[in-house]
Amino acid sequence: MRIEYVAHPEDVGAFYTHCWRRSGYFRRRMALFALIPVFIFLAPPLLGHRTPTVFELGAALAFALLSPVLVLLIARWRTKRDRRVLEIGHEGITTTIGHLLASIPWSRVAAVDVTPEHVFILGTNLNGFAIPQRAFGSEAERAEFIQNVNEYRTNADRSDNGPSPSHEATANDHTMRDLDATTVAYATFNRRVRALLIDTAVIAVGLVVLVIADSAWGDLPGIGRVELVLIVVLLVFYEPIFVWRRGATIGHAAARVRVVADATGRNPTLVQAFGRYLLKCILGLPSFITVALTRRHQAVHDALTRTTVRVLDLGDMKATDFHLERVALPPGQLPSAGRRLLVIGLYLFAAFIALGVASTAFVSSDCVDARRCTSPDHLREQVILIAWLAASLVIIVAGWRGRLFGSRLRRPDAAPLEM
Repeated sequence: MRIEYVAHPEDVGAFYTHCWRRSGYFRRRMALFALIPVFIFLAPPLLGHRTPTVFELGAALAFALLSPVLVLLIARWRTKRDRRVLEIGHEGITTTIGHLLASIPWSRVAAVDVTPEHVFILGTNLNGFAIPQRAFGSEAERAEFIQNVNEYRTNADRSDNGPSPSHEATANDHTMRDLDATTVAYATFNRRVRALLIDTAVIAVGLVVLVIADSAWGDLPGIGRVELVLIVVLLVFYEPIFVWRRGATIGHAAARVRVVADATGRNPTLVQAFGRYLLKCILGLPSFITVALTRRHQAVHDALTRTTVRVLDLGDMKATDFHLERVALPPGQLPSAGRRLLVIGLYLFAAFIALGVASTAFVSSDCVDARRCTSPDHLREQVILIAWLAASLVIIVAGWRGRLFGSRLRRPDAAPLEM
């Protein structure tokens, strides 16, 4: 069964509100998101061993309480206005929005809720559909759609619970059926961040152990040199040695990814591993911007050392757990690289001007001109700088993908895909 409609910001808002009421998992994710401004505002004073001011506490609380509203406003602002084509069948849901095409198996549908205004299809990853009443030609068509969805989900559940010898029904059948053992799958940004956080925790635990050891055996002769060597091993040699010998650190292994050299398809050489780690330390998080842009999802430190980060085993993964190599769009559909770079540069220049205007408007002149800054001035500077960095990141990624006004993707000349 096939339906077509154009989503409005009100539909996205209704989906957000429904998820807030319906899903405890969604509320927990929003709570974690609300902790980000708390960390931004309270980390500097706490790390500086001073008590947060009343202004910092109030700002952290205000931004934490307003963060769900901010998420809603961003979601409404990013509503895709292209015509949506949605088709349901035994395998799952196929949806087309403009030039974008996606398939969602029923195993990734967590719930289907019906209200007088919408049919909400909630995904296990918090994405989903808010299908408005206007998408259906009549109440009978809407009722048929809801009935078919429920029947397909029921049949999919039965298939999962009782696979026949000719067909193993797993959660990944729909998304993994065209993949085999030779498929190269690349790590998602979430997996890479998870590996980075785990490795940071490993190093932090090691340093804590060394501090405790120093307090216990600090009087022993030569203990200082031993501790210095161990600190250097943790901070300098931990990742390069693991990547060279095993292709993965403890964090990589926990996230089920490994680093692979392009030339050999095996572990990087020691020189590659050290160079990659050194570049990552120098460039920091901005190095990961190109993961959203490059064909093989490489960070800057990956591309410069000719390595990629790949998923270890696709056996029990879903399509959202990995990336395949990006397929180039048809010629002429994506604006030229020069035009995209020009538009990105113009947007970044506008963002820089906005940074200056915001600093002038919200930070005192004594702080801007003479650097005689009060605590509220420092706080406002941090917020403005973080907003500018986030906006710059969005501009770079969206611009290179052809999603900025001035260098947008051209619609294909062919007729819409029939499904």
